[in-house]
Amino acid sequence: MDHRIKDDAELKLVLASGENDSFEFKSSVPPPDILARNLSAFSNTTGGTVLFGIREDGTVSGADAQRVQHALEKAQVNLSSSPSTAVYEIPYQGKTVVAVDVAPSTSGPVLSRGAALMRVGSTIKPITPDRVVSTLPVKEASVRSLSEEIGQLAETISRQSTTIEDLRRELVKATSWRRRLLDWIGAGIVGAVIALIIAKW
Repeated sequence: MDHRIKDDAELKLVLASGENDSFEFKSSVPPPDILARNLSAFSNTTGGTVLFGIREDGTVSGADAQRVQHALEKAQVNLSSSPSTAVYEIPYQGKTVVAVDVAPSTSGPVLSRGAALMRVGSTIKPITPDRVVSTLPVKEASVRSLSEEIGQLAETISRQSTTIEDLRRELVKATSWRRRLLDWIGAGIVGAVIALIIAKW
């Protein structure tokens, strides 16, 4: 599927439509692991385009192509295989939007830090077993003879990806400053109560 935006008129249509299963907006260059998740998700579905220099509300802030290219190289280190990508600039109202087109995988699922992900609308979800099977490069005869084994493998990958995603969310929660602040406050209260009890004895 060709997602390449050819001119500012096409970009204007994409901006009006918003994020979806084919387009992701980034106002700035995210950390490599976040960008890798986007690359994996697009690669494991029908492909898509990450547009840098666009806020979620569709307003254009502009981006630097060299920074995007550097981030793309770092993100690919987090992937099991590098999907085919194309980076190009789109001039728009005096600013530059940098596009990264991601082609669909033809050689099996692309894993991001061990997780197989897919694009569903404007979100990233763990890949489904059916989607895993559809990304595998096998011939018709091989499909018949290996279908059960592939189905089991796909189910395992799906469960592992869900577990990895759950663990990632828990890690983000556990390392957030709010969570640490609540833990410190809770520990302080418990310490004060214990000190009060000891002082009364």
